[in-house]
Amino acid sequence: MSLTLSPGKIFLDEQRGFTENEILQRYCSFNFDGFQRGDKEPFGSLYTLNDEVLSAGSVSKQQALHNNYLLLVPITGAMTYTDNSRWLELEPGEVVMIPLIAGSEFKISNPYPANWINYLRIEIRCDKLFAGEAARFSFDLEERPNQLIPMIDNPALPFKAHIGRFAGREEAVYHPTGELAKIFSFVIAGAFELQNRLLHQRDGLALWDADTIEAEALSNNAILLLLELK
Repeated sequence: MSLTLSPGKIFLDEQRGFTENEILQRYCSFNFDGFQRGDKEPFGSLYTLNDEVLSAGSVSKQQALHNNYLLLVPITGAMTYTDNSRWLELEPGEVVMIPLIAGSEFKISNPYPANWINYLRIEIRCDKLFAGEAARFSFDLEERPNQLIPMIDNPALPFKAHIGRFAGREEAVYHPTGELAKIFSFVIAGAFELQNRLLHQRDGLALWDADTIEAEALSNNAILLLLELK
């Protein structure tokens, strides 16, 4: 691993905001709703990264605060997304990108009568949305182990998204495509040394001014999500 230490900020799992009601548990990496702290401001255009758990058979009503691209990433179990014009089913191994206008209401549903589900809700602010239709992307972590797999990689969009699952001591190198790109990495499972910082499960790391991102898995079946923000 390189000894270069790029400017960055760690968002620890235990310092995330937490709210719950009778159907939903929500962990927030950034300020969201009733969770507001001075050190949890959005990172560039990335203003929401919520780790949410929805109870069996429940429906969560939510709303877009800004014009944004909403990304939903199922982690445990399938899920259903609905709004005024869309109805989408998602399973682990898929991500959906949905352009939403500020104020748009949508619902996330758990189709299981007896099991909770876990998913990531990610929102990337963009005042002028490029795409009007939802787009679904699939990835296979078993077929392509020990590498960062492109989930969303369209030069017309203001971000890119990669994911990878790694065995212990396997390494990955990522080269941002934009000179002014910001990188946010989120550990879904396991532990990593990322840009010479130790990250555990559900920790995040914001990086800027880095022309190369280096990661090494410190456990088996470690899963890393990486977002590049233009």
